[in-house]
Amino acid sequence: MKPRVYVETSVISYLAAKPARDVVSLARQEMSREFWSWAPSQYELCCSQLTIDEATLGDHAAAARRLALTDQCTLLPFDEAAAAFAIRLIEVRAVPITEPEDATHIAIATLALVKYIASWDFSHMVGPQAKRQLESWSRRLQAWVTNRRCWPLPKQFLRQKHHECNPREQHDREIFQ
Repeated sequence: MKPRVYVETSVISYLAAKPARDVVSLARQEMSREFWSWAPSQYELCCSQLTIDEATLGDHAAAARRLALTDQCTLLPFDEAAAAFAIRLIEVRAVPITEPEDATHIAIATLALVKYIASWDFSHMVGPQAKRQLESWSRRLQAWVTNRRCWPLPKQFLRQKHHECNPREQHDREIFQ
């Protein structure tokens, strides 16, 4: 059985977007495309109805491209337990009150025992401080007792694929896995 990766909407959006003009967005697009080119052979890609709902927003042609990408993912359920866990993540300030969708993505992935979340959302999901905060609260909430989580970006998946790792990433990997 392949490990599961929850693909958050930001990755889908970068994949489906027209080439960006700014260098950061263009780099994220390219890394997301490379990730998508090989990840399905090594991981079970997953998303949720929330991912699909967010993918439908905006320009109709871009939304169609995003939805086609979500069709390649296993749909994970959103149930009362996930809703309650998302609320709890906000209550304990693991995720800001202004970001209920991020809390919901995390809750769905967590309760579905997904090993990884691929996201470009640095501030609430995959940044170093977010990782520490979520890991700390997950222990307190006992949601991840059987399977600790890592919250990588597509960039980190690419390094994993090529077996490259700098000392800081190795340190993070040891802390968060």
